[in-house]
Amino acid sequence: MKINSYTQQSPIFQAYNFYNSIQSFYARGLKEHHVNFVQALILLTLYFEGKSKITPMSLVKNLGISKSSISQALSSLEQAGWLKRKMDEEDARSLSLVLTADGKKHANKLIPIFHGIEKTIEAKLSKEQLKELCTSLNVISTILLEEGKS
Repeated sequence: MKINSYTQQSPIFQAYNFYNSIQSFYARGLKEHHVNFVQALILLTLYFEGKSKITPMSLVKNLGISKSSISQALSSLEQAGWLKRKMDEEDARSLSLVLTADGKKHANKLIPIFHGIEKTIEAKLSKEQLKELCTSLNVISTILLEEGKS
């Protein structure tokens, strides 16, 4: 098809294909752990941040995920018994998020899935190619975010 030559040259179509590849890869790996991508990111964020104060809004801000998606994911994770919402002792209007013991165990099982894609990509690309890829993706993200603000 004629469109193929266009899509092969288009950074947007290539980014979309890249996104779909990542989503598909993670969906397969996360399915057996009964979490979706957003839930996994939240569990891993809480796991790696340890005792740092994490709020729902800090997840929205730092993960770049909508409030509604974070809220739904938190409800599911809380229902599964993997996290608890705790009232902030200093500010009763603020909630902080804490992993339960089961949540820590579950997050630990997710690490190899996320590490797996990194290892796969790193094995196929040179350090220079990885650096260039990350730089290019950051530039594209910044451009699109800035365009979205205008």
